[in-house]
Amino acid sequence: MRDFGFGKKSLEGKIMEEVEVFLNVLDKTEGQPIHPEQCIQTSVANIICAIIFGKRFEHEDPLFKELVDMINENMSLIGAAGLLNIIPSLRHIPGDPVGVKKVLGNAAKVIKYLYNVIDAHKKDYDEENIKDFIDVYLKEIKSKEGQDTSFTVSQLMNSIADLFLAGMETTTTTLAWAILFFMHNPDVQERCYEEVRRVIGEGRFPSLSDRPDLPYIEATITEILRRGDIAPLGVAHATSEDVIFKGHLIPKGAMLIPLIHSVHTDHELFPEPKKFNPSRFIDKEGNFQGSDHVIPFFFGRRVCMGEALARSELFLFLTSMVQRFQFKPVDPDNIPTLKGLLGAAYKPCPYTCVAQKRI
Repeated sequence: MRDFGFGKKSLEGKIMEEVEVFLNVLDKTEGQPIHPEQCIQTSVANIICAIIFGKRFEHEDPLFKELVDMINENMSLIGAAGLLNIIPSLRHIPGDPVGVKKVLGNAAKVIKYLYNVIDAHKKDYDEENIKDFIDVYLKEIKSKEGQDTSFTVSQLMNSIADLFLAGMETTTTTLAWAILFFMHNPDVQERCYEEVRRVIGEGRFPSLSDRPDLPYIEATITEILRRGDIAPLGVAHATSEDVIFKGHLIPKGAMLIPLIHSVHTDHELFPEPKKFNPSRFIDKEGNFQGSDHVIPFFFGRRVCMGEALARSELFLFLTSMVQRFQFKPVDPDNIPTLKGLLGAAYKPCPYTCVAQKRI
């Protein structure tokens, strides 16, 4: 993954290419109501596509839209379907009451598409011209032929699926929350805009090198991650050995579900936790002061491997968005609700907004 931009300056170019496309899509709306999540999602997905597949898709590509729609449907159903992990007998209920058959059917179609992409890469494979993550993985498979290895085509397919889903869902959901919080807190949106205008101006796009000079933007992103709380139950982990914790035995192989929500809403750590307040992360000198208790990507050795990519995406998208557009509710007297929906992630209820051009 490091060979294709993770942790490197070259990744910024891939992100900014999609930021510009996204801004052009907003510009074409000419102030008409939009569902922002749809166009955000395609732009964010294209970043991970460039890394994995070595290509991007147009926003209106019918195959790409079908794939994204199936993934979205599974993400919304997975909360209920996940009950099978706890109550396997539910699969015997007639019909499809928790959406299991739908989830599996969609997954089968996505898997078939990914295998087709892998097969195409096999046919075009050129060790002297490694283009993307799939090529790198195929090279590793070839180097381990005849050995007992976990590098297999099946594992490659699963790795692609994980990277694609995680790389698309989390950043898209966080930016959808960002716009919603801006509509509920126009003062925060304007303060972000003023900081970007003062530091960057209007004649160029933001750059990752601007981050140290934009403390309020960094504080706002941190508060979006805390208050949006997109992964309140984190990702299930398992113990690799028996563990004694506060006098209790947690046996090897036990499933552990970290309640990240309990940290992000702790009254002692974050006074008035339901209040959206980026200033809680600004010190007396006006500098950004992060917190070890904002843990949307979890922590420790099993921290999300895509954290650096996600943080770069959030910074470049958000600064570019507030630099060029002001986000407003369609009806100022009826701002979309801050209540969310819990599926694979905790996301805002579908909403519309207006993106009013600034420059």
